[in-house]
Amino acid sequence: MPVLLTMIGFTDGVHLMLDLRRARAGGLPPVEAARHSFEHLGIPCFLTSLTTAIGFSSLGVADSPLIRSFGLSCALGVVLTFAAVVTFIPLAGSTWIGRKIHLGHEHDIVHKNLDLFHGIIDFVLRHARAVTVTAIVVTALLSLTALTLRPDNRLASDFPPKSESYQTLAHCDQALGGIRHVQILVDWPATVDVTGVLAALATAQSVLSESRLVRHPFSLRNLLEALPGTGDHLAGRMKWLKLMPEALVARLYRPDLRHAVIDARVQDLGIARYEPVYARIDSGLDGLQHQFPGFRFKLTGDPVSGAREASRIIHDLAKSLGAAAAIILVVVGVVYRSLRIGLISVIPNLFPLAVTATILVLWGRPLEITSVCAFTICLGIAVDDTIHFLSRFRRELRVDGDLEAAVRRSFIGVGTALVMTTLILVAGFSTILTSRLPNFRLFGAMCCSTIGAALIGDLIILPAMICVFLHPRAVDQVSADESNSPPAVLTSMPEAR
Repeated sequence: MPVLLTMIGFTDGVHLMLDLRRARAGGLPPVEAARHSFEHLGIPCFLTSLTTAIGFSSLGVADSPLIRSFGLSCALGVVLTFAAVVTFIPLAGSTWIGRKIHLGHEHDIVHKNLDLFHGIIDFVLRHARAVTVTAIVVTALLSLTALTLRPDNRLASDFPPKSESYQTLAHCDQALGGIRHVQILVDWPATVDVTGVLAALATAQSVLSESRLVRHPFSLRNLLEALPGTGDHLAGRMKWLKLMPEALVARLYRPDLRHAVIDARVQDLGIARYEPVYARIDSGLDGLQHQFPGFRFKLTGDPVSGAREASRIIHDLAKSLGAAAAIILVVVGVVYRSLRIGLISVIPNLFPLAVTATILVLWGRPLEITSVCAFTICLGIAVDDTIHFLSRFRRELRVDGDLEAAVRRSFIGVGTALVMTTLILVAGFSTILTSRLPNFRLFGAMCCSTIGAALIGDLIILPAMICVFLHPRAVDQVSADESNSPPAVLTSMPEAR
């Protein structure tokens, strides 16, 4: 959480700082420059914080207390970070601290080299329709590939591959059939004798034995078979149980409670492999109710409850991701008072998620709790760049109403901040790749991939879609909505021309 909040706050700070430097370089005094930056970027920064907080807050619907507390704590942290950034940077910039903030502005490495990318925006504007169609088709194909992801979770994912714990777990899976246990709980009515109980245990145990992924089932029958005696009449050996450790017998058989347990081992193959197995066992046990009236059979154990819990969490998080995406896009449309702009922003923000999901498919990775959390978090962060580009575009459109010219100026004016923030975020999340824990590395890699692809979505796909779908009538409406707003100072500066 500290790393996330630091980077999120720093990205908005970069936008404010660059705008403040440009205003000072354009001749405005410190106080006026600070006021100018706050007026133009206060609302966009608020929107980016709002959408990021929505992304984090969507984790609050998860069943896991850990994920809920993480999401809600981060959402609160984003709000506090926004308040700190928009307060401190303009305030410090308006004092003696910001008097020389513009010095070296012309030597800005990113902005100076951004001129090399004029060819990119020229190509996008000349071939806006082709770029848009390609982006929609590619995003659709990547999204279809992403739909092949299936929920899964493995215990081994919590350990470094070369650790003793990981190696021990793998060895036990091969040699012992696993270190985790599932049980079938068997209860019977008072009218049933020992022979009937043993018959029910044998039949229920055969249901477990039908699956090769459930190993070494063990029950009262197996214990009796190991005791002295001849023949198949196991009920006659019940007297020997008195000579065995009481705790051992009680784990398998409690005649006072009319309760018995069948224990078996399962390997750490993931919930995707075992969910259908557990479903077949449940179905088989349901069929025994007719064969043994009055008996109750229930499959239980940590792997069973854990698989169902993890699957439910992953599905809940996936639903929260969809809800967060819908809410964020509605917020964008409402704030900019344009359903068309809200719809235009769909593909640029879906594209990075689809890219990362496809990478997971190519890596052979399932949809885990870690990956769904990363998707949810990155969605809120990726939308930030879209909001800053759209806000700058609306400012530039007020100048002359020329859509293509406004897109070009927005690309040049916002491109510096977008490239810098992307580099900052990728560099920050890259530190997680040094972790020994696979889940942490997966989280870092997904964040780097999503944020990097978001830059393509906002500097290439978004400008093309604006040119194609924002018709002149919509442009006139935007201009009319903004007619009472003061002109943008930055449009008269060299960076915005």
